[in-house]
Amino acid sequence: MKAAIVALSLLAPLAVVATPAAAQQDPDERARIEELTRRLNGAPPAPQSTAPSRPAPAPAPQAAASQPLAGPVARQDPEERARIEELTRRLNGAPPRAEPGPVAPPRPTPTPAPRPVEPSPRPSTSAPAPVAVQPQSQRQSQPRPAQPAQEAPVRRSTTTQAPAATAAPATPRPAPSAPAPQGLSAAERASLSFRIDLPPGFELVEGRSGPGAHVYSARKAGKTYLMIYAGPSSQFPIYDGEQVTVGGRISVVTTEGPRRIAMEHLFQRSGEPAEIHVWLMAQDGADRDEAERIAQTVDPR
Repeated sequence: MKAAIVALSLLAPLAVVATPAAAQQDPDERARIEELTRRLNGAPPAPQSTAPSRPAPAPAPQAAASQPLAGPVARQDPEERARIEELTRRLNGAPPRAEPGPVAPPRPTPTPAPRPVEPSPRPSTSAPAPVAVQPQSQRQSQPRPAQPAQEAPVRRSTTTQAPAATAAPATPRPAPSAPAPQGLSAAERASLSFRIDLPPGFELVEGRSGPGAHVYSARKAGKTYLMIYAGPSSQFPIYDGEQVTVGGRISVVTTEGPRRIAMEHLFQRSGEPAEIHVWLMAQDGADRDEAERIAQTVDPR
């Protein structure tokens, strides 16, 4: 009953606002609605008037709501109450209430079955079985099982080996000097195809030679003063100069101021060696003078 009164008190102001819209209602329907409103408010029924004119305007909802209730209000039928609420909504110009459709019951969510938890094995707390102690004599008599030989662990180096450094090109060492050539002895010089007089300190050394030919050099302290060729064909002349023939010897003579110097000599023979060629190696100074004097002593045998 209290809920109905509260609903009507809330709907009364809406009825005042909706008066212009209610003026368009049928007078009979409006009178019926006002009668139902009076009954909801607990007011006595309106007296029947004989005037055929328009019904009197309904009293203000605020005055009706401020009047105390005359007595206990009879319980309303739910269907009648719903009809009154629908008529009130129509007076207020509101759309009809939508009927709620059937609500599907919520589908129950299956609850997963709990997994069985296997108990973890606990370490045994029982005391270890006593070990039988054998007498020392039995322990000594029993052979000890042979242990497999363990291989020594191979230690592997974890460091990366650096590439071998490129060896720097070795500086070529000078070839060992050939042993100093040995000069011919007096007996060996006597067997030659020519004669020569060497001053003290000089020696005659035989050098490389071709087939049927021999080459010799007169040296002093490792320095060559003159050369002698004995063979079938020489390279005469080597120097440019005047060729002079004296006693079967051809000489090449050069002039230095008032002095004439014989730079080379050529001997020609009918036997072997066919030619003996002598030429100076020292070009100037006292060495050349010494070489010229030795060349003058060469004579075929």
